[in-house]
Amino acid sequence: MDDRPEPIATATSIAVLSFLGFDAISTLAEETKNPRKTVGNATVLALLVLGVIFIAQTYLAALSHPDYHSLSADLGFFEIGREVGGPWLYLLLIIVNVIATGIANALSAQLAISRILYSMGRDRALPGSAFLAHVHPQLKTPVNATLLVAGLSIVLALLVPEEVILKLVNFGALTAFMLLNLTVFVFFYLKQKRHRNIFSYLVFPALGLVIVGFVWSGFDRTTFLFGGVWLLFGLTLGAFKYKNFRSFEPEQIGAPGEMGPERGQVELPRV
Repeated sequence: MDDRPEPIATATSIAVLSFLGFDAISTLAEETKNPRKTVGNATVLALLVLGVIFIAQTYLAALSHPDYHSLSADLGFFEIGREVGGPWLYLLLIIVNVIATGIANALSAQLAISRILYSMGRDRALPGSAFLAHVHPQLKTPVNATLLVAGLSIVLALLVPEEVILKLVNFGALTAFMLLNLTVFVFFYLKQKRHRNIFSYLVFPALGLVIVGFVWSGFDRTTFLFGGVWLLFGLTLGAFKYKNFRSFEPEQIGAPGEMGPERGQVELPRV
């Protein structure tokens, strides 16, 4: 391990993957009762719980083994567990990590991505929209989108190095978060002129944009290259499809939790 300290932005851009996942809650808005309230509360609660857990375990690990240079880059936390609790804790932490990463996290990510592809397919925002928007008649789930995500996940896991996947996932997430803060400001503060809510629609989005942008700046040149190309492709596709979005009437798209067969829509998927 290099003795030179890594820049804060670079280190954070890698570690941010541990905090991703809370945003997947929003993809289930259409399948949740009273989503305008419950989705926001669940997202904030998840962030608070994760923040407390990660800060606590990092602090305790640092107290138990201050010299992090002597630890393995891949198994450092598990090595500390072995020092503190012996071989049984070492094995337990590995088992828990495998279950959490290989099963729980994978299922959560697959569920979230499949719902995004389903909703974009339903709104005709992607090529092959009819395929992605198909809902299984019995299971009431977007089966084609789910199977597509599962297949692509297997291929990427087998062919693409883990570090590359990690950086690209983080790049995409942080880019989306920056654009989200920007759109909140543009839509609510500029277009809808909600100038009285200066903290909600100006101060907080600006702070979020600056903080996330600082972390985003820590990616290496290769990540910026591949991530930028993918972002440019998405923007190009969005511009090509823009007329289709303008042709939608509000009742065709609807609001979260309000669409359904009674409004002429397909029955929404269920978890």
